[in-house]
Formats: sequence, structure tokens, C-alpha cells
Amino acid sequence: EASGKGSIKVDSEDNSDLTDGLAKERGCTDIFFLIGFLVTLLVYVIVSFAGAQYGNPNRLYTQRDFKGSYCGLETNWNNGPDLTKFPLLSQTMNLTSMIDQIAKELLCSADMEELMTKGSSPLLTDQKHVDEYLCGCCLAPCEACAGSLETPADESGLS
Repeated sequence: EASGKGSIKVDSEDNSDLTDGLAKERGCTDIFFLIGFLVTLLVYVIVSFAGAQYGNPNRLYTQRDFKGSYCGLETNWNNGPDLTKFPLLSQTMNLTSMIDQIAKELLCSADMEELMTKGSSPLLTDQKHVDEYLCGCCLAPCEACAGSLETPADESGLS
């Protein structure tokens, strides 16, 4: 039957009818959620205290260098270096460790050696500079070299 409020009135025993406001007989339906939430919160607190007691919470916010060692900390992963004297290291990449081998392979290839030291018009005309280049690439014996630089075979076909 229709009520004066523009909605259909259902049986008065049914609690799903909200035409007269909130249900009069209400109960807590979220007790299982509340118990689960409190247990989760308790586990979180226990894990946090255990981590603070047995771990090093400074690792959560301390900066790291390019090798993953923590700046300003005495102990690092896998018996890493003691960096207590270095609280802040520069936030740059170590380009030497990243591109050194690639640059040496490019600059010390047979084609580059030909361009730099030989041919009809070599780029290095002074013998001192030629010797420095050959030493830097370990193409000639010198104090800086402990062996020869391994470069991949030339694939350019220019030789």
C-alpha cells in the first residue's frame, strides 16, 4: 500500500523498510571485522618492535651509494664498508664502473688505433701523445698496465 511519503510501505516486521528513518532494532554486525582488525594491529605492533630491537631502523631512511651500502652506518650488507665517516654521499652514478669498459672498447679498438696513430693523417701526431694513448689502452707495455685490455673482435670490417 502507498504511504503519504511517496514510497511503498512494506510489512512492519521487516527491518529493511527505512521510510520512517533508521531501523529501530540495530546490532553490531562488524564484530568479526573488529576482531580481525585488532589482531592485525597487534601483529603490526609486535613486528615493528621486533624490527626496531633486532634490526637497524636507520636503513629505512638512510641514503645508499651506487653499490647499495648505507651512508653513515658502520655495518652494511655482506660485510660491506664502514661508512660512518660519510653521512651523506653525492647522489650521482658511478660512471666509471658503468661505462669504463665500454669506453675502453670503443677507444682502444683496432679501428680507433688506426685512426689515432697510423694512416695517412693520424689524429695524434706527437710521439708523446701516441705513447700515452697506447699506454692508456694497454696496447704498449707501461707502468699503468698489468696486462692487455680485452676488447671484442672488430666487426666493422674497416681493418
